[in-house]
Amino acid sequence: MASNELQRLWKLHQIDAGLAEVRARAAALSPGRELMAEVKRLEEQDETIGGAYRKLRAELTDLELAKKSAEDKIKATNDDLYSGRLVIAREAQDKQRELEMLTRQIEKAEHKIGQLRAQIVPAEKEANTITDQLTAKKKELAIGKKKALETRGELEARFAQLNELRPNAAKIVPPALLARYEVVRKSHGTGMALITKKQTCEGCGMSLPEKTIITAKDDKLVTCQSCHRILYFTAGLV
Repeated sequence: MASNELQRLWKLHQIDAGLAEVRARAAALSPGRELMAEVKRLEEQDETIGGAYRKLRAELTDLELAKKSAEDKIKATNDDLYSGRLVIAREAQDKQRELEMLTRQIEKAEHKIGQLRAQIVPAEKEANTITDQLTAKKKELAIGKKKALETRGELEARFAQLNELRPNAAKIVPPALLARYEVVRKSHGTGMALITKKQTCEGCGMSLPEKTIITAKDDKLVTCQSCHRILYFTAGLV
């Protein structure tokens, strides 16, 4: 690429290639779509599995409170029965029936409490596992977001630097050549492409005819027949 015109255009292309790379990196900048999807999946599991555990725990707490309430009533009823305050036989009978009812309630509650405690142990373990995984993934996501913000700042600074260099680089390219270059650049993001060692266009991957290779080596303007980018060799490949 010995001609001055192509050398100048190549320098402009290097700036545009840098801008295209910055745009691509910025567009793809993310703490990780897969990681965000994993956090969402774990949140859904936490809501389902953790919710089921919390429901069991709430039901157990209610039953234990109901049992305690029934036990307190039994104690109060026994106090009434054996305190001598009840002198009417019917009242004593009512208290006795109440004791029997409360005893049945306690027995039923104890049976259910035993069942719930057996269910709660594995449910708690599973819920805690999901919670721990979710906490770890959220921490990883937060680190990723912080890193993404830092990278975005670096990309913005690089983009501004390249944009500042571009006008002067474009100014020294002949107008006709620049116009041709700009048409292709607006279509593909870059207006030039390297001829690779395999004699293909680096821009689109198309194999290049031998005539095109020879023309490029003669420092003449030549384009890829497929993508229309202006082709060039690096100094080491000429």
